[in-house]
Amino acid sequence: RVNTDLKYHGNITSFAIAAAPVGEGLVNTYPEVEKSVRITPALNIRFRRGNDILSENNTYYTESSIFDIFTFPMIYGDFKTSLKDPNSIVITESIAKKYFNRTNVVGQTLLLATDSSVHKITGVIRDIPVQSHFKADFFLHLTRPTDTRWNNISPFSTYILLKPGPDYKRL
Repeated sequence: RVNTDLKYHGNITSFAIAAAPVGEGLVNTYPEVEKSVRITPALNIRFRRGNDILSENNTYYTESSIFDIFTFPMIYGDFKTSLKDPNSIVITESIAKKYFNRTNVVGQTLLLATDSSVHKITGVIRDIPVQSHFKADFFLHLTRPTDTRWNNISPFSTYILLKPGPDYKRL
């Protein structure tokens, strides 16, 4: 995970977030860095299930490279195509059962009641273990940011994957 240290009037405060272009900048600048991914929580998210509107707290916007960096066993779908399209979504098996009473739901859609957008399910992953530092039930497609300022702290947790062999402390 890439962290940000903010120095202000001699004080240093550490954040587990980074500016939007940091991950891509590391990939393009350092040959040791193979891939990057940004993850940000989706707040106040509500999905429609029949006539019910359900609030969901464990929803994140992310890029498709999340599946190259983290090991989320996909039980339905394809890592190579999941989250590639703007209205695609990957859900956990528990959420598939909650909304559809089954797990093989690739191709089905979920209505995001928050903004009335329809999201096509492109993957179903196993439930994320409780020891993970983030609990996710939904991964929504994250579009490229328009904010490319390096000095703007944004709500993105950024993770990088290093190629085999480099000294990560030196990097």
